[in-house]
Amino acid sequence: MLARSASRVAKERAIRRKQLTRLWQRLRQLQGMALTRDTLLLKLGAARQRWLAAWRLVQVDPQPDGTLVVALNRAKLRQVRRREGR
Repeated sequence: MLARSASRVAKERAIRRKQLTRLWQRLRQLQGMALTRDTLLLKLGAARQRWLAAWRLVQVDPQPDGTLVVALNRAKLRQVRRREGR
């Protein structure tokens, strides 16, 4: 049986939007910090653990020089949005 609910879709979108916003803010903070690669990886691991659902939608590429390249995986976001509320 497949059940669809508009209120459930709204709830899931709100949760995901909140997590994505907070994860994105944290990643921007990390980009601005002068960190060693090891420290950066530890902080990324903590962010991943805290916002796991949002982490799946973001591509994070730590560079050897300690910088961070971040991008939103739009195809995966589209896929998640199609499955909401079901």
